[in-house]
Amino acid sequence: QLQHLVNAGALIRVRPGEFTLPEQWSGADTMARHRELVLRTAERVATPQVYAYHAAAALWGIRMLRGWPPRVDVLVERSGGGRSSGRLRRRTVGFADREVVDLHGLLVTSPAQTVVDLATELPFTDAVVAADSAIGTLLHRPPPTTLDELRERVAASGSRRRILRARAAIAEASPLSGSVAESDSRVKLLLLGFPRPELQHRFVTAHGTFYADFYWPSHGHVGECDGREKYADPRILGGRTPQEVFRAEKLREHSIRALEEVRGFSRWEPADLVALPRLYDRLVADGLPSRLPRPTDATLTQARAALLRVAR
Repeated sequence: QLQHLVNAGALIRVRPGEFTLPEQWSGADTMARHRELVLRTAERVATPQVYAYHAAAALWGIRMLRGWPPRVDVLVERSGGGRSSGRLRRRTVGFADREVVDLHGLLVTSPAQTVVDLATELPFTDAVVAADSAIGTLLHRPPPTTLDELRERVAASGSRRRILRARAAIAEASPLSGSVAESDSRVKLLLLGFPRPELQHRFVTAHGTFYADFYWPSHGHVGECDGREKYADPRILGGRTPQEVFRAEKLREHSIRALEEVRGFSRWEPADLVALPRLYDRLVADGLPSRLPRPTDATLTQARAALLRVAR
């Protein structure tokens, strides 16, 4: 009967033995889907678990740059070992010095601990995205933690090499990032040699007060990363149609461009962050100077190493 319902599209198989309704699944983003996976797993496991890493991130609403794993991360003692299963990914890192709290009846690493744990193994940009999301004040919900709490947690975690990676990412984190794409953009701009921008700069125009994602005062240059969620997310739409939001966005851009202090304006989309030479060319053509030549694999590797050294 279940197979028939799946074939008919009346049920969605999350994984073997677990199902959900199509309307609940199709409207959920990847983080919400992983959170659902964690909650369903918690209902089925025989003994209480401590949820950590990606599982804890999903429960706290901490977003990721890349995809979510197919299994649920839990902590186990170093000496206990234990194999991962089709349902659980057991992390044999132990509980010493780790902050674990109760979240609606589940044992979960604290938001700050979760970011530190993730930042010890994620690529630098991904770790900054997670840290920004955890402390972000512009993401339509109270931030799970603060930058001070992240700094305190990483300081209490020792000085192992992996902790140094986490420290570097947290040093680059900002609560002023409004989206995953903005966080990703900020790191990529630094890698490409562009000056460090001001975030959420306030402009007073003839048509109202607006905030720009990025602003370089010494160059009079504004940068905007346009994700498609502003035209689809009900929280951002606020009852408006996508067409109304588009018109408001055009008015905002024209109003900012008309200001005397603005001499350049660049827009890009999240897809442009994959092809960094193309992003570099666009910004340089728009008048924003870089201290680095057009990027190659070698120059990007050198830039990443330099950024890590500075952040630490």
